[in-house]
Amino acid sequence: MKKLRILFPILCAASLLASCGNTTTDTDTGSTTNPGGDDTGDTGGDSDTTIPDASVYDDIKENAITNVAYTNTTEETTVAIPSDAISISLVQDNTLEGDGFTVVDNVITITTSGNYVVSGTLTDGYLLVNKNVDVHLYLNGVSINSNSGDPLIFAKSDALSVITLVEDTTNELIDANLETYTSGLKDNGEYENEATIFAKRALTFNGTGILNVKSYYHEGIKTKGSNGVLKFLDGIYNVNSYDNGIKGNKNLFFIGGTFNVTTTNGDGVKTDEPDQADLLKYYEFDDTTSVGDDDMGYISRSETMANYNLYIGAIDLNIVSEFDGISAFNYIVVDNANIDVTTYDGYTNGSVVDALKDTDDEISAKGFKADMGLYVLSGDIKLNTADDGVNCNNLTFVDGGNMEVYAGDDGIQADIKLEVAAGNVDIKACTEGLEAEEINLTGGDISIVASDDGMNASSRNDETEAEKAQYHEECQMYFNGSTVYVNSACDGLDSNGSIEFNSGTVVVDGPTSDGDSALDSNGEIMVNGGTIIAGGSNGMIELPTTSSTQNVAGISLTASANSKIVVKDSSTSETVFTYTPQKQIKCMIISSSALTLNSTYDVYVDDTKTTSFTQSSVVTSDITTGNQGNPGVGGGQPGGNRP
Repeated sequence: MKKLRILFPILCAASLLASCGNTTTDTDTGSTTNPGGDDTGDTGGDSDTTIPDASVYDDIKENAITNVAYTNTTEETTVAIPSDAISISLVQDNTLEGDGFTVVDNVITITTSGNYVVSGTLTDGYLLVNKNVDVHLYLNGVSINSNSGDPLIFAKSDALSVITLVEDTTNELIDANLETYTSGLKDNGEYENEATIFAKRALTFNGTGILNVKSYYHEGIKTKGSNGVLKFLDGIYNVNSYDNGIKGNKNLFFIGGTFNVTTTNGDGVKTDEPDQADLLKYYEFDDTTSVGDDDMGYISRSETMANYNLYIGAIDLNIVSEFDGISAFNYIVVDNANIDVTTYDGYTNGSVVDALKDTDDEISAKGFKADMGLYVLSGDIKLNTADDGVNCNNLTFVDGGNMEVYAGDDGIQADIKLEVAAGNVDIKACTEGLEAEEINLTGGDISIVASDDGMNASSRNDETEAEKAQYHEECQMYFNGSTVYVNSACDGLDSNGSIEFNSGTVVVDGPTSDGDSALDSNGEIMVNGGTIIAGGSNGMIELPTTSSTQNVAGISLTASANSKIVVKDSSTSETVFTYTPQKQIKCMIISSSALTLNSTYDVYVDDTKTTSFTQSSVVTSDITTGNQGNPGVGGGQPGGNRP
């Protein structure tokens, strides 16, 4: 089986592209009398690339959904206070008495399993649920401020506990502003502090009340232990923490509710990570690797991979975090959520975070970060991140929803596979827009503004410039139905393998520098269908291969930003392309079924005819490169492949 290197965390008569910035493109579908052939009727060669098998993606998506599946017990959905509930009315003077709990030095310890209604104020103390005591707590207007540590602690249990936020109540929990704590129960019976609400068991929140959580030195809400699943069914949560805002061990489920999370030295929401010893439970290795090796050989994950996932359902989630916004060891699934994430004060601090990557103060300030992958089903997502908007060590899938991204580094990244099948992806600022070994765009609308490459199909193992210049079979870029607009300062579409156009509409406002190109591959560029317009500089221009099966024209012309470029059929004066570049261009590459063999076309810039060309073969070009080391080509021959 192939070894994959894994990086573990820490450790145009019809108007098209209406949603793609200010660029407009028009084309007629027309009829292609001999697409991809020459004037002798040859149909051209076949592509040496293979369109990804959709079933491969479907299996991965199904696996993600399976891993975040959940069920709610009757206890988890109960919000009405039962008649047998024991009342705990907090007071500061140790006079509180009742069945099922004890009070010593303003520490209220629940010793008997059952239902408890907690109200009142404790200005210095905490509430502790004993080991193996299983409770349903109803917070009914409670305020606890602990000067010595955690205000609410659940000691270890194999069973579930539930917290209900009673309707029309506001509840507040505040931990100590200290670096040393005296509360919080360890496995050995001693005390420690970890979070304002700390549970060494599974914990579920429900109800429609409000919970305000303040953590001065550690985490806001946290579960831990082998059964530490954390779940939210409803409620309003305002979490302000020094370290991570909300952290679940194993799986973390956001099913309903509203969440406002702020951190000053941690992530917004996250699942825990297995320690180095536990990694052996999640991976199978060959005999030459060991846990902790930089070049760890990933063979396969075991069935216990079902843990450490994060599900975000129909909630409102607002995060302002110092580090990563949303992080999971395995999968993150977004299912109809409204999400707004800002990390490290936003994308304008990208250079600051980048500079820290070479120091001992290296940080991660990504919007989404997952080891296995992110799967967006639906929802509205806004990311303003000083690091990557999305970063996944393996897979990223967008199957719906709306994403708006401002990123200090990559917009959306995956080490292995990145697919957009539906929805709207609007990357308004980034270094590189989409990046993965394999990029497959099958649907949806995508818009990218990038200070480097617009899209990059690159090998995650490349480190040197020589390695990056090589052809990589695994690096492929496919256009199979999406509507795409790219505005890039460097290469528009850059693949260390090949690029293949099969359907959809792609417009590239490429570079103005002669050291870059609107289209660039280390293999070949194959055009089999779709509508393509790529404008930019001519110094390193690369044309599609003559093995393409749809006609392509490379046109040399000079046009300023916001010029209106129109391509008309000379015999009918019918408009077949309209293009308004957003920057100066020296050439453009066009392709669609509207280009027919042996037809002549006139090119107008701002209503002035500047050139004409005859589509004499599958690839026709009059472009002359500005780079003397890589001369331009014409007469239907492909441009030189640039390293």
